[in-house]
Amino acid sequence: TENQLLNAMTDELNICIFRLGEIFGPGRLIEERLKNSGRKTYPGDGQQYTNLIHREDITQAIDLAIQKGLRGIYNLCNDLHISRKAFYEMLCQKFNIPTIQWDKQLSSPHGGNKRISNQKLKNLGFQFMEA
Repeated sequence: TENQLLNAMTDELNICIFRLGEIFGPGRLIEERLKNSGRKTYPGDGQQYTNLIHREDITQAIDLAIQKGLRGIYNLCNDLHISRKAFYEMLCQKFNIPTIQWDKQLSSPHGGNKRISNQKLKNLGFQFMEA
């Protein structure tokens, strides 16, 4: 799909594609998902990096894309790339949620383990909210 969109780009038509990290913010609170999941055990070992993006950063990036006529592909994730395990432990402690256990025998739904770079967007002057 990305290739088809980029191939449709012309001098008159800008195509900007944002690859989003895991979205959080109002209405998408990760701590609420942890509280409401009913899970005490999560699949994997929790060592995958987080690549998160706040909902407000998404709207600001769209605004920047419109203002500057951005073309091409941009990664939208903030600078916080701690392990999912460390991130969930931090949230559990902060919001008094029971500690999560990890089961390495179960495959993690979080494929890969990459720290996604947002530098291309930051080079344009974009400033992400503090993680």
